[in-house]
Amino acid sequence: MAANPLSIRSFGGIVKSRMSKAARIKKYDTDKACFTLSADALEHDATKQEVFYGMLFESLIFYLHESDEYRFPDIGKRWISETLNGRIPLNSEILKAAQRKEAILFIGEYFANNIVPNIPDKSLSMVVDNIDMLVQEDNALGKKIHKSNFELNFRLFPLIQ
Repeated sequence: MAANPLSIRSFGGIVKSRMSKAARIKKYDTDKACFTLSADALEHDATKQEVFYGMLFESLIFYLHESDEYRFPDIGKRWISETLNGRIPLNSEILKAAQRKEAILFIGEYFANNIVPNIPDKSLSMVVDNIDMLVQEDNALGKKIHKSNFELNFRLFPLIQ
């Protein structure tokens, strides 16, 4: 694997190729404070760019209070494409949400409910290894990030043993 800087695109390239075409996506129920699979939930082809990257961006903001929603763009096909292709910068509010201290816990919860269950078991350890390599090879990240990556993998991918 060539050395690439850690980014939404490089991270997504590793995970998206291993996602199930029949992904069941749970929504966060604010009243119950948990993820639920509603009766009308549809299967989604998580290998499609707009579905997969929509899930990644959603993982960064789903936990924020509903009154904050006005600050975020509509995470649709066009916005995703323009963001990934660098035609528009990543929304500053999404960036701020991703940098909050509690974000890693919520992102881990989202991944445990929506990303990990949609990666076949036989591919999951390879995905984690490739993400680890991506983080370790990114010289822009500090030593503290490199050292904490092992713990991070277990938060994002808690089903790995």
